[in-house]
Amino acid sequence: MTKTTNLEPATKEQIRQYYHEEYNTKEIPEYITGNIHRREFAFDRIGRGPKDRYNQYTQTRHLEKAIKAKAPYAAYTSVALYDNPRKREGWTEAEMVFDVDAKDNPLRTCTCKQGEVCPQCLDDAKEITLKISDNIRELGYKDIHYVFSGRGYHIRIQDPELVKTDRNFRTQLVNYILGADTPELPEGLQHFTIPFGYPGIYTDWFKYTVNHLQKDKRYPGLNRKLKKDIIKRKQLVNNNHWGLIRGQITPPRYDKLVEMIAGINHHLCDTKVSIDTKRILRLPSTLHHKVSMKCMAIRNIETFDPMSKAVPKFVEEK
Repeated sequence: MTKTTNLEPATKEQIRQYYHEEYNTKEIPEYITGNIHRREFAFDRIGRGPKDRYNQYTQTRHLEKAIKAKAPYAAYTSVALYDNPRKREGWTEAEMVFDVDAKDNPLRTCTCKQGEVCPQCLDDAKEITLKISDNIRELGYKDIHYVFSGRGYHIRIQDPELVKTDRNFRTQLVNYILGADTPELPEGLQHFTIPFGYPGIYTDWFKYTVNHLQKDKRYPGLNRKLKKDIIKRKQLVNNNHWGLIRGQITPPRYDKLVEMIAGINHHLCDTKVSIDTKRILRLPSTLHHKVSMKCMAIRNIETFDPMSKAVPKFVEEK
């Protein structure tokens, strides 16, 4: 049964307790420990960001000793591999990451204030993570790993043909996967008339986004009148009555709506993380102190429930 908990910040004493009593480096996935000597590690030691940078460890037990001694507010590792991680020199490759943060999801369905998260936020973030994952697999990528960040989900892709790519390629790929570009089609064609390729992906996200719009919320780039008009026609969207929708809204306004939905989709994950080939990410096995949840590798994203798997003992014992 799913447990409920308040996602409250951990105290410094609770952070120390976690790393003293519960922390286990065996929970760090092999794709990190297998090349640990080529990654940069970073720590937030005073709760003001990862200022302790450019650390290198050649063995997992050395990393464990450092983490237990520092008991950091947060611990990170690079997505990139370097010949010399201490100076971030000799970059050779980097995982591509999709970072779905529950607090930043523009389509979350809960009543949380800005910056807050709740179990419903996390469910919404997982739903988006699964949709992104489906699109990644549609493109043929297979070496995909999932991490619960404590406040959302990381998708880490390590296919050989992807880890060598640059920021330009990653920008195009993330926009494609999120449906964050307006479809460019020959005159007379609309995204809903082509059920495959990018128009198909965009149409699928269009439906998802429209179905999660709420009357009393504001969305980046979407004006209030168009939001009201498309919410009113949600059922027509779900029944694929596209011509009717476009006619009722009028073609010029529908074209604007297509742009606006793409703009919302762009915020479904942190695209800056996706294109950054030198990014540092929370280290699986460590604590997200702002919500008192464990950052952990996920074996089965379909069945993973953070409220039963990622709650530290000091929270359960309250």
